[in-house]
Amino acid sequence: MVVLKAALLLIVPAVLSVLAYQYHLKAEQEPQDWKVTANRIRLSDGRHIAYEIVGSKESSNPIFWFHGLASSRYEASAPRLDVLNDLDAHTIGIDRPAVGQSDPHAGRSFQSFAADVAQVADKLGIKTFFVVGVSGGGPYALATAYYLPDRVRGVLLISPASDYNLLTPQQQEEWNHFHAATWLSKAVRAAVRFAPWTLKGLARVSETRIGGRALYNSVLKGLVSALRDSRAEVDKRCIASMKAEGVIPTGAPPPASDCAQEGKIPNALANVDRKCLAAERPEHVTQTIPESQRQKTAAVLFQDVALFHTPWAFNVSEIRPEIRRATHIWQGTGDKQCPVVGAEALASAVEGSQLYIEKDGGHFAYFGCSEANRRKALSNLIKSGRSI
Repeated sequence: MVVLKAALLLIVPAVLSVLAYQYHLKAEQEPQDWKVTANRIRLSDGRHIAYEIVGSKESSNPIFWFHGLASSRYEASAPRLDVLNDLDAHTIGIDRPAVGQSDPHAGRSFQSFAADVAQVADKLGIKTFFVVGVSGGGPYALATAYYLPDRVRGVLLISPASDYNLLTPQQQEEWNHFHAATWLSKAVRAAVRFAPWTLKGLARVSETRIGGRALYNSVLKGLVSALRDSRAEVDKRCIASMKAEGVIPTGAPPPASDCAQEGKIPNALANVDRKCLAAERPEHVTQTIPESQRQKTAAVLFQDVALFHTPWAFNVSEIRPEIRRATHIWQGTGDKQCPVVGAEALASAVEGSQLYIEKDGGHFAYFGCSEANRRKALSNLIKSGRSI
């Protein structure tokens, strides 16, 4: 079954890519069917980037906040206003193209993203700034530091996605074991190894009106649900599945143990992350994640997957030395999205950077639900960038 699904992911994108090329169904050429409510900046090519500012725009330390997958500009509120005020800082969250209320950008790259950031900064009157990249936003933070060396003052990475090519053979073995948990991860790794062009094909298809919606409905909606569902919802589905299979009697009460951990229902988030969302970050579930899917296109996923899982177009070791020394990498153990070895590899490649490992920290709970860590991470970032 896994092989069949992987094969479909290799063949279908190829067919759809040919159709997309033949009919030129680029998403950015299609009429918009969602309402604009966000602050947006018009770029030189006519596209718009949506942004959200948290804190005083007059503060001395502007921080561009790059969200993760299945997230949006609202993530910029993660540090909390009181922390930002104490540090004389403000965050600027921006939606990546096709995310939230930013216009699509077919064929976008790490370099084009950095160019977008530069234009947004210019329009906001910001000369130099810090960058924060959370999870899938990590590579974009590093790319911005690479392509805009005279403007970036420091980098903070929170459980960042990493470049597979930076890993040692032993780290690659750990990485492959980590990502063998789901058929989708296995399919992506197979594509990377045997047919990397399929990832670009999927990205191209997702940029079309038809392909983007088809992939959204068939793949992305399920992944987002896995991130958004509460512990109770996951357990409810799990228990129903076990009863249907006769594993537990139909009239029996729910098992006391965490049902999802028995392997019956995939759980995309560590328990510590789910508890964090429920207790202190409900807005991430009710606002941030839904906003990321406003345009109902799979481009928000497959463009990133193509960029993350093929060799990065820039060398992190060539980032300006002063910026490398002002780079801080945080990673939690027990993370179900980004393995620790990825953060370790990035720390080794970005010479002079600081690596912080939080035991049992999950993917984001160690930052999102710890005021002490939020203050420490942002304070260290700002202090290290004062001389740049």
